[in-house]
Amino acid sequence: MENNPTEKQRKNKKSGICAFFKRTWQAVKCVDRCHHRENQVRPFQPEADPADLQHASSGLESMAFPDLDRTDPNADPADPEPAKEKQPKIQKKGIFAFVKRTLRGVKCATKQNNEEPVAPQPNTDSGPSEAAEQKPCSPGRDSADLQSPGQSDPSQVSFASLYEVRTKISSGGFGTVFRGIHRSDDQEVAIKFIPKRSTDQYIRRAGYPKPLLMEVALNLLLKKAPISPNIVYMLEWFEEEDQHILIMEYPQPCHNIKTLLKYNRHKLDETPARSLMLQAVLAAKHCIDQGVFHRDIKLNNLLLNTRTMEVKLIDFGCGDLVKTSGYQYEFRGRYRPPEYYTKHKYHAGPTTVWTLGLALFRMVTGHHAFQTEKDILAGNLTFDSSLSRECQDVISRCLIRDPDDRATLQQLLDHRWFKQEDDPAVAQESDESNDFQ
Repeated sequence: MENNPTEKQRKNKKSGICAFFKRTWQAVKCVDRCHHRENQVRPFQPEADPADLQHASSGLESMAFPDLDRTDPNADPADPEPAKEKQPKIQKKGIFAFVKRTLRGVKCATKQNNEEPVAPQPNTDSGPSEAAEQKPCSPGRDSADLQSPGQSDPSQVSFASLYEVRTKISSGGFGTVFRGIHRSDDQEVAIKFIPKRSTDQYIRRAGYPKPLLMEVALNLLLKKAPISPNIVYMLEWFEEEDQHILIMEYPQPCHNIKTLLKYNRHKLDETPARSLMLQAVLAAKHCIDQGVFHRDIKLNNLLLNTRTMEVKLIDFGCGDLVKTSGYQYEFRGRYRPPEYYTKHKYHAGPTTVWTLGLALFRMVTGHHAFQTEKDILAGNLTFDSSLSRECQDVISRCLIRDPDDRATLQQLLDHRWFKQEDDPAVAQESDESNDFQ
């Protein structure tokens, strides 16, 4: 009978079924003893006694058929026969339930981790990182695009392994900014999360295999020598499947100038306004000289370090490359120049001067220069009588309706209002700069 083909086939079938359940049980143990958190599978330490786990793994039935562990409340304890009669039915039902749960668990684990189940290892971790618990910071980094030419490969380390995300600083139409910490040296940084959109602009740049997001490319251009003290620079960036993550400098302590005005009767005297405005003009000129058109210069985007009194320009999300041919129709910033309405075309230099004039007017008067499109086209300005003629002249030359007659950035720096010596910071800046007068 041992050589009977039917008997041999039956034994092979029985052996195959046993092998299947053995493999299935190993997969179930792996899935149950691991937990998933933010794209990372970490070994899970069981709370049960190891001896109990070993006993459970040695007997498949105790784990595979949980229904057998339950007692029928209607059964007579003195008569075990009813339970014996129901056992085949329960066993069959338990097998189907076990197989269904197992396949579902293995399928879920494979889908989430995109890898084969990992056998449990001793847990040497102190627990999931705080950054991994933050929803915005999904790990991942395109190392081919991360480094400037000449920098080394970062070995594709993840964003979450390098930075810890903390409190939110601000949010806008182009992203959300959080305060963060570099894990290795506790350096404070600003972390900007930019969701990917179909309208995003990308450009190619030498040294990078893939097109770069416009904001990333502009930040790289600004880092070319010479470096300006009036720009908040990008330290590095990460590209993930659904977002870009920009790591920026975070000057401390700092406030944007709009917030500063709220604590100063909504306006500033000429002397502090002059110092702040001079630095804003220097920042804007540095951008244009480096081929970057910010396009959204306003008080919210001008940070003041209250310890050093340095002004720094931030947020190039609305920016573009400087184009001598100009720009038509689309304007991504807030303060449009009059030529946008009359000619549907504008240029980087004159538009930058226009936005600087609006910022200075708001700074020294406490209100906006224009309220409507009609006001912009009319160009009528009403000044506070306490303002000096020089200050009024600077603003007027910035807000001339015709862009060809508007002052240039260099002409602003040469204006006599910035040359006054009643402010030590202005006097020092004037001594260090070239005198074109």
